[in-house]
Amino acid sequence: MNIGQKHAWAALALVWSCVAGAVGSSGLGQLAQFDDLSLSSDGSKLIMVRASGEFYDVVVRNLDDGEEQTIYAGGGKNGLINWCRWGNAERVVCSVRHYLPAPRIGQILRTRMFAIDADGENYLILVRRAKNKVRWPSVYNAQVQDRVVSWLDDDDDHILVQLNREDPNRPSVYKLNIYTNAMSRVQRSRSVVRRWYATHEGKVRLAVGYRKEEVPVVFHVDGRKLTEYQGSQYDSEIPPQPIGFSADERHVYMSMTNEGDRHGIYRVELATGRVVETLFRDPDFDVFGSVIMHPETGEPAGVSYVAHHPKIAWFDPRLAALFDRIKAMLPGSEMRMISADFSYTRFIFKSYGGIAPRYYLYDRNEDTMTLIGKDFPQLLDENIVDLQPVRYLTRDGLPIPAYLAVPKGAGPHPTVLMPHGGPYARDSAEFDSWTQFLVELGFAVLKPNYRGSVGYGEAYMQAGYKEWGLKMQADLMDGLDWLVEQGITDAERVCIVGASYGGYTALVSAYKFADKISCAVSLAGISDLEETVTRLYDYDLVERNRSRIQASSQLKANSPIRQVESIDVPILLLHGNRDTVVRVKQSRQFASALAKHGKTFRYVEQDNGDHFLSLASQREEFFSEMGRFLVEHLVQDVR
Repeated sequence: MNIGQKHAWAALALVWSCVAGAVGSSGLGQLAQFDDLSLSSDGSKLIMVRASGEFYDVVVRNLDDGEEQTIYAGGGKNGLINWCRWGNAERVVCSVRHYLPAPRIGQILRTRMFAIDADGENYLILVRRAKNKVRWPSVYNAQVQDRVVSWLDDDDDHILVQLNREDPNRPSVYKLNIYTNAMSRVQRSRSVVRRWYATHEGKVRLAVGYRKEEVPVVFHVDGRKLTEYQGSQYDSEIPPQPIGFSADERHVYMSMTNEGDRHGIYRVELATGRVVETLFRDPDFDVFGSVIMHPETGEPAGVSYVAHHPKIAWFDPRLAALFDRIKAMLPGSEMRMISADFSYTRFIFKSYGGIAPRYYLYDRNEDTMTLIGKDFPQLLDENIVDLQPVRYLTRDGLPIPAYLAVPKGAGPHPTVLMPHGGPYARDSAEFDSWTQFLVELGFAVLKPNYRGSVGYGEAYMQAGYKEWGLKMQADLMDGLDWLVEQGITDAERVCIVGASYGGYTALVSAYKFADKISCAVSLAGISDLEETVTRLYDYDLVERNRSRIQASSQLKANSPIRQVESIDVPILLLHGNRDTVVRVKQSRQFASALAKHGKTFRYVEQDNGDHFLSLASQREEFFSEMGRFLVEHLVQDVR
């Protein structure tokens, strides 16, 4: 081995050591300790969906004596935990998911619910399997069985669920006994309805669906009679969303545009659909949150939604003062209310901002704050770098909202552009483990909410339609130019990292902007737009979804798999073979094309991995592979 080779191997060893330290010492490559937390109605117990090895388990903690019991172990035949809630003060209802092979499609996601006592006894898989005899009509075993219409707070034995049981594509509503599995239909499916909504007493009074499979509509429900709410106030690309009913059940609270561009919260007359009051609007963000009802009056006390951070706009001055005092007691600069009991005596809060994220129990009677735990126990507060909101202008003059994290020390820095998936989603400034991991490796991180993102009005979202690989892609590069102009980024050391649609943008950049980036990382990314469009025909709302992606020759020009010859940067591909959102064949075929054309790449197929890094081993492998790849190509070239 010559001296040059020794130096190369020494440098490679340093790369691996650096990444191993970031993955291991901070714990960011592990599952977050908590995935879901829920207080019982009386505040005496806490459900924790908590990491345990490869999976999440369901743990119940008695808050009076601190005793804990694991009542359900996730993984394997038990499925992966989606969420858990209290069916009543003593019985827990949880949703689990299973990934199953399916002809032609590849993998499908199936959800089921189970109920179990808080002490782990009386386990019951909810919704009996349909058994068809020689009769008509048929009864179907719904693929999705965890859509709860109402928790029926005044009924300890039942919940309302919607299931595609009598029609394989449209849901009916059923009253389900969480102790015996007895089930009775309360609302039959209708061809135009996708979601049903019920009052506090369990009366189905609203439905949301689509006219001609394209136009969102809202219906008042009176038995079998559906009356469409009329008026331009209901014309919006994102469907109006019922988020609560008034105590007297005469009004419904809706997230809707009401003839504007951004969604706000409005009080609507239930019988007629007439908008009677603007409850809350934010001038900068769509309000897609929930109405917080006062524990005594049952009237709206505030609205919870996400601005730069999770936020509650209070209408009740006493609760506003209480939450101001609670925030002052917490160590972080930001907080999110996770759960509360029915009387608003006990609360669970997440605290972050300047600190590693952690969860606290606040007891109003005792005025005490008790630590529940930290998401990443090994992560040190002094290493935290928070995301900050920024804006930059695109080449066509459009302001792009984004979030930026810059490592400590003088710049310019090697930089990762990290566009979100979706693409009809958005990023916020809330703590993000991917960003923190990258910052600890010394990279600046920009998370742009490119045109097409939701949360900034309908016009902004629609500006991204038919712009896959085009203006949406240019928005990322304009963000890079801005970073360089600000002296934040070293223009010679830039990589794009993304998952799903974000992975697609990374791959497009590898051939459209190879002169501006050093590498690309795609987790479960789309490589073939033509296959993506074809797959839309397997699902509902085909034309509605199809219209958002460009057609004909533009599909080929903006499909990475059709442009492999032009790729000129190293690529890292990772994809789980149980992905139901983006089929694994998209990465398999892209890797084959890269190999055929002699391109520099690494492909890692994650056994049993899904779209969301749900397994501890899948997450750790991704962080390790990504970290090594980025350090190799952005910090020092040891090839």
